[in-house]
Amino acid sequence: MVEAVNRAKPDVLWVGMTAPKQEKWTYLNRSELNVPLIGPVGAVFDYFAGTARRAHPSFQEMGLEWLPRLLSDPRHLWRRNLISNPAFLARVAAALTTQETVSDGRADSEGLEENIYGR
Repeated sequence: MVEAVNRAKPDVLWVGMTAPKQEKWTYLNRSELNVPLIGPVGAVFDYFAGTARRAHPSFQEMGLEWLPRLLSDPRHLWRRNLISNPAFLARVAAALTTQETVSDGRADSEGLEENIYGR
């Protein structure tokens, strides 16, 4: 897959797999991909193709677009929304609280990624 992407020489790569597969694939392959911008987009392709409907705008505005999706497809989405997301956020919080900073005061992104992704 990486070779095919690099042969195509895209300026932008949209990765549309299920979460967290797309994020893991992007993270693991980013150093081998010759693409300036890589964006995991999930269900966006489904929305644009018209095969899935987005949540009501009021849910979108409240940041709860995930809730109607979870209620409509709990078998598929329960683990991601109720276990994986909170676990990931906990790892981000832990990484941010223990992260050393570089000279300009920003967090060292490589160390932060290692703490978040467990690498």
